[in-house]
Amino acid sequence: MSRKLLQLTFACGDYEIMRALKEGIVQPEGIELTVLTDMAPSPRHWRFLRGCEFDVAEVSGSGYVAARDQDLPFRAIPVFPHRRFRHGFIFVNTSKGISKPTDLIRPLTAGDKRVGRLFPNYKAEEMSFYKKTGIFPIMHVVGIKQEIVERHPWVATNMYKAFEQAKSLAMERMENPRIVPLAWYREGWEEQEAILGKDPWEYGLGERNARNFERLVTYSHEQGLIKRRHSLDELFLNVSEGRKRDEFRI
Repeated sequence: MSRKLLQLTFACGDYEIMRALKEGIVQPEGIELTVLTDMAPSPRHWRFLRGCEFDVAEVSGSGYVAARDQDLPFRAIPVFPHRRFRHGFIFVNTSKGISKPTDLIRPLTAGDKRVGRLFPNYKAEEMSFYKKTGIFPIMHVVGIKQEIVERHPWVATNMYKAFEQAKSLAMERMENPRIVPLAWYREGWEEQEAILGKDPWEYGLGERNARNFERLVTYSHEQGLIKRRHSLDELFLNVSEGRKRDEFRI
């Protein structure tokens, strides 16, 4: 007699690293996973953290930390579906003499249409930032309803293993330049690897990811989003199957 699978819903972005889960190529052991990718990030985060609509969901890292600070019924596993440098997303009024971040301390005139990037060569700035800090900023984590991990503690580990497997398949597939219609895709791939290493999207709480997420927690506390700095042990479930957490690899 076959064991009945636990049915769970998982809401996330339509990412290549989630493709194998979405298509059922990778299936978490003991779980029948329905993957939902048809919503924008903000509604997904709100529907999960406020509406509890999904069993598992990709959610804002800072939003999750704030939810834990308020003792909302969610936990997370160290899976980080979305990362992004943000230097290229800072825009300023080019007529106001703003050329560096400290210039933003004085007020700006609202409504001026003459806008440009604070860092015109933002890619170089992002590379410099990474070389200085070792941080490829974590934006999102994977949250799980607390009631699920209380009833089924094994879900966290099995989901983590499935995420690792799906990402591994995605990276293997994406290494082939024939699948992407960009003339210099392979050069971009090799440049990324030279700077960020073999697996910039690594999961788990090894040294780099721990330092990365601790920075997010520190900023959240400094900016008044949370009342105290939470430890990573408070924020993330242990998925190590008895080994040290930072040693867990598929």
